[in-house]
Amino acid sequence: MSCFLTNSSLGKKLVMSLTGCFLVLFILFHMSMNLVAIISPEGYNTICAFLGANWYALAGTVVLAAGVLIHFAYALWLTYNNYQARGKQRYEVTVTEPGVDWASKNMLVLGWIILAGLALHLFNFWAKMQLVEIMGGHENSLGFHPADGAALIYPVITLLPPWSHTATHRLLVGPQASEAADRAWSVQTWVTTATPPCFLVQAQDDPISDPHNTLLMADACRQHQVPVQLFRYTRGGHGFGMGRPGTPTTAWPTAYAAWLKALASTMAQKS
Repeated sequence: MSCFLTNSSLGKKLVMSLTGCFLVLFILFHMSMNLVAIISPEGYNTICAFLGANWYALAGTVVLAAGVLIHFAYALWLTYNNYQARGKQRYEVTVTEPGVDWASKNMLVLGWIILAGLALHLFNFWAKMQLVEIMGGHENSLGFHPADGAALIYPVITLLPPWSHTATHRLLVGPQASEAADRAWSVQTWVTTATPPCFLVQAQDDPISDPHNTLLMADACRQHQVPVQLFRYTRGGHGFGMGRPGTPTTAWPTAYAAWLKALASTMAQKS
């Protein structure tokens, strides 16, 4: 079988067809994942967390990369073999046959185009996200480290009564948790003077996370002289992502960009 897959043009094309499935699955998976962002921002965040530097995500990445590399290696190999067999002579009949597309006769050209798109994807996303996490670093593409600042969008901050009737409370500490456990899992109780600057966003009609959550966090930051910006919008509900159309929440990404710019300026002055 090994000879057939390496010594026969038919075997090489079989390998290419099988490894080509990796590229198809890659596109279908990413398309499906991005469609989730339109349907459910929370679901999209869950998928992104699931696909961090976990062993199963890394194993899938290795398998996918191997399939893509083998596909391109066999493509170049077949092209070289065809050139050797044909020599410098071209086809005597160059008229396009009926029913034969340009793409079917220029697969190598299309391959280079796909490779360029894949390289762009790897540079802009994988190299700045999963690879950074694999290498033990945590700076994002803007050069910020988690210790430089924290942006909390419609967050659940506290598990203390009277705001303890949430799914987060049930999942983290259970319905019969003690006050000590509730306090230990409440973010505002961990704020100190070493806490990084905070950016808080929430809608006042949030039905999931009580709007008092961001108020509690903002108060804790001010008590410890931690820079904080709080944006509370009259409408928007919960899980509005980059902003729910028709509500004031569409303004928060612009405010966040300004906050990041100011944070970067502050960091530059300190360094």
